[in-house]
Amino acid sequence: MNEFIAPTIFFGFVGISFLFLGFKKLKEYYLIKNIPTSKIRSIALGLVEVFGKIKVIDTIKTPISKKDCVFYRLVVEKRVPSSKTSKWKKIRDEISCELFYIKDETGLIKINPYKIESYLTLKKVYFFSSNLLKLNENPLDNLKETSIKNGKPKFELKFIKNGDERYFEYYLEENNDVYVLAKAGNQENSSKLFLYKGNNNEYFMIGDSDENTLLKKIIKKISFCFIVSGFLLIIVFSIFLPIIINML
Repeated sequence: MNEFIAPTIFFGFVGISFLFLGFKKLKEYYLIKNIPTSKIRSIALGLVEVFGKIKVIDTIKTPISKKDCVFYRLVVEKRVPSSKTSKWKKIRDEISCELFYIKDETGLIKINPYKIESYLTLKKVYFFSSNLLKLNENPLDNLKETSIKNGKPKFELKFIKNGDERYFEYYLEENNDVYVLAKAGNQENSSKLFLYKGNNNEYFMIGDSDENTLLKKIIKKISFCFIVSGFLLIIVFSIFLPIIINML
């Protein structure tokens, strides 16, 4: 029984971590639901919720598709061996952004999206096969774009092997719809307001959909956290409960 103690403690730690994350996301859900969406012209100081369209100041390019954008996130996963078969392991998670404006029918406001949490729709997926007999000099030429269905990539699992990689691109472009929950404050040496991240405990998030769609995405994360937490904690209790009973 002693050989199960260490992995059980690990499962318990992970389970509790997912439980706390689930409650954090639940708090986030009710915060978004209860804060009214402000028109840009009537924004006040403090935590605000706005919805509008992106107006570009400067642009950057996405790493693979080379799209002009104001914000992108690139996630890279690699197929690695696991205890029985293999699994995808995240090996890179890169975010880059520029200042931009959000515009609605009443005006526009500048936002600094640095350190923002994103809820974006998957735009591009690429696949690298470790079975390629000849690699091109440009690494990007070795990637094959994969189709997306219902927000998820379509992969032929029978052809996936250890060492294969997949690349996910999320980005925001000119005129994209954008939802933002952020702190509104005065720009330095100016009376104009802008949106930014406040202290470490304040919420700061962005999405490329309306509030209701964003809430649905958060509900999925909450459900995932509680399901994983419940599963792991049930395992922990099923192992420790007999030990405790024997000790009594």
